[in-house]
Amino acid sequence: MDSVNVIDNNENEYLSILEDSVETGLEVKSRKSWKVLVVDDDPDVHKATDFALRGLIIEDRPIRLIHAYSAGEALKLITDTRDIAVAILDVVMETEDAGLAVIRQIRKLPGSQSLRIILRTGQPGYAPELDTIRHFDINDYKTKSELTRTRLYTSLTTAIRSYNQMKKIDEMRSGLEMVVKASTELNQKRGLELFAAGVVEQLCALLNIEPEGLICAQTGGPEDKGSPRIIAAAGRYSSLIEQPLTNLDNQAIRGAIERCLREV
Repeated sequence: MDSVNVIDNNENEYLSILEDSVETGLEVKSRKSWKVLVVDDDPDVHKATDFALRGLIIEDRPIRLIHAYSAGEALKLITDTRDIAVAILDVVMETEDAGLAVIRQIRKLPGSQSLRIILRTGQPGYAPELDTIRHFDINDYKTKSELTRTRLYTSLTTAIRSYNQMKKIDEMRSGLEMVVKASTELNQKRGLELFAAGVVEQLCALLNIEPEGLICAQTGGPEDKGSPRIIAAAGRYSSLIEQPLTNLDNQAIRGAIERCLREV
């Protein structure tokens, strides 16, 4: 078993990333990656973390590391960057409790409740585990000395699964809210659009895919059908709402929809 030892200058001890055996994926089913924010004021800790997580696949996706070297920089990145799944956060940075202070600021940000926070410290005396878990909204607590590659992978996998489940719940809630709101307005144009958009989000959440799709409607009777129009869309198709189906560039999708409408 090989190991990489990196000195944490501020905390005067070693961060050991041990080369345990962790399975990596050669083929990635999804191009999208999990965004993981590493917050530590020691550049060597960032290098060690990058080395430990290089090539790992979690839930069929690779990991994309984002680096912050202070609590202030971390807060700005979380504010400006969408869909950060996990933050691995040091305690002692600009001050002895900089990491703890930024946790409270992060949790006040809109939409930050799904972000999973792993507190990683080299000086547990500044943030005792039981007190920290009790008083701060974090999802895991690790000392740097105990984090082998396998344990880091395990903690990240657990955090990412939790994050993914919370995002699905949020998407389903959002879709349901649109459906409920639209159900009282179905006789109005806006009500139909909201209902259709809610259906798109609900279907995507149930199928465990990104909220992306479109719904078309066609006026007229069986013998006199009008041109189909896109009445709701999500993701990359959002700009096509209220446009004719002919404006859809993807010929394969357009052809499939047209065939379905002809058979109705």
